[in-house]
Amino acid sequence: MSVTNEEICEAETIIKISYMAIPGMNLDGYKFIKELVCSEFDINKDKVFERSRKRKYVFARQLMMYLAYNSMSSQTLKKIGDAYGGYDHATVLHAKTSIENYLFSDKHLYKKITRLTEDVRMVRKRFIQERKRSL
Repeated sequence: MSVTNEEICEAETIIKISYMAIPGMNLDGYKFIKELVCSEFDINKDKVFERSRKRKYVFARQLMMYLAYNSMSSQTLKKIGDAYGGYDHATVLHAKTSIENYLFSDKHLYKKITRLTEDVRMVRKRFIQERKRSL
């Protein structure tokens, strides 16, 4: 399987964003995930945290919480909820369950979410490697 130029450009973009946004995958890691989800689903970054129940905003917030939960295991559920609109731990668990249900019911969405999860993990891994080299 060969890698296309488009895939290389996408990976380079992710890595460039990661250098701006992921010191230790903490609060800036949350910001990186927000940027990634909003750009992937073409959602206004300012509107995603309004207390809207529009499906596209709810889904985006849930996906952000899911990605943070899966990639930043050292963070508490409360911290993840706070980072994405001031929600409590139960909302983060609900978001995780909701996204997992989508994964089982929609193949297209499964592929997209799996790719986003791998993108976040790749960037985090790359950051950790770079950090080790600099020590």
